Amino acid sequence: MQLVDQTQTNGPLIRAVSEDGIWIGAVVWRDSFLIQPGFEIARWSAPALAQFDAALATSLFERRPALVILGCGPAQSFAPPAFAARLLGAGVGLETMPNAAAARTFNLLVGEGRDVLGAFLLP
Repeated sequence: MQLVDQTQTNGPLIRAVSEDGIWIGAVVWRDSFLIQPGFEIARWSAPALAQFDAALATSLFERRPALVILGCGPAQSFAPPAFAARLLGAGVGLETMPNAAAARTFNLLVGEGRDVLGAFLLP
């Protein structure tokens, strides 16, 4: 699914999403990664979604996001309560959705200049 045709100046945009990869610029990411304006895109050695915990949420705080968009793969799933509670307790919003929807939402928020961290899970 093609998402954007051009780059925006507010930050990196996701160009396309498939079940096994996400395109950012000319690079295809096939492993889980973090993306946020003002930071380098980084591989993310996240465990399976069911194993997300408060410590993993805390590890995201160094990027100081206002909102985390969690792309949970090809189908809708939800983060475990301990992970969500740690983020929300620190005043960081959390939205969990399939990767394609998360990519569209991430691009929209970046375009609005919002402080958003995209955390994408890939097989």
